[in-house]
Amino acid sequence: MAVPAMLGAVTLTVLWTVAIGRAPFGDFFDYFSSPWTKALVAVCYLPLLAWGPLLAALTMSYYRRRSSEGASSEAAVATASLSTGRRDQ
Repeated sequence: MAVPAMLGAVTLTVLWTVAIGRAPFGDFFDYFSSPWTKALVAVCYLPLLAWGPLLAALTMSYYRRRSSEGASSEAAVATASLSTGRRDQ
């Protein structure tokens, strides 16, 4: 589950970095006549740069949490089976 999310994070980071980095040099801003409108559009699109890195951080957090829960629950089952003398829990 973590691998597709990480691939998505890398894809989003590259996509929005290239798209926003090329926007001032392309014809995207030609659709807006006022400099204030161009600035507003730039400010509104700027948070897209954080989407990929934030998704990567969430993915790593999810992976660490699920990995540690799996290890701790297995240890708890092993401890419980030793204390009760049962093997099939």
